[in-house]
Amino acid sequence: MTAQVSQQRGITLIEMVAVLVVLSLLAAMATPRFYNASQGAHTPIALTGANAFRSGAALIRTKWVLGGSTGGVMVSANGWPDGSGGGNMTAGTCMTAFNDVVQTQAPVTTGISWNSDGWGTWGFGAWCVFVYQPDTSPYRYIIYNVTTGLIDYIEV
Repeated sequence: MTAQVSQQRGITLIEMVAVLVVLSLLAAMATPRFYNASQGAHTPIALTGANAFRSGAALIRTKWVLGGSTGGVMVSANGWPDGSGGGNMTAGTCMTAFNDVVQTQAPVTTGISWNSDGWGTWGFGAWCVFVYQPDTSPYRYIIYNVTTGLIDYIEV
C-alpha cells in the first residue's frame, strides 16, 4: 500500500502583502474622486433650498395680494413673509420666515455653525441671510429682502 501525500498550498505572506499594496493604491486613487463627488452634491442641495424658498415666498405673496389667507405666515407690510409681521429682522425672525416658507425638515438655526446640517440665519434691517452650513467651499448664501421680496442665491 502506498501512502499518498497531499500538498496543501496556501497563500504566502509575500503574496498577501502584494495584494494589500495593490488594494491600498487603488483605494488611494479612488478616495479623492468620491470626496469630490460628495462635495459637488452640496451646490444642487443649496440651489434646491434657494429655489424652494423663492417659490414659497412668491406663493405666500400672491395669496396676500389676492386678499386670501397666508396660512398663518407673518408677512411684512408689502406681503412678503418675514416671520414677525414687521420690524427689524433678527436671526430668530429670519429662521421663522424660512421655516414658514419652506416647511422643511432640514435644520434651520439662528446664527452660523459651520459643518452643521441645514441653514444658519442672520438678520439685520429688512434683510435675511441664510447660510448653507454643511460646507464652506464655496460659501453658499440666500439673500432675502422682506420689503421688496428680492431673493438671490450667491456662491463665493
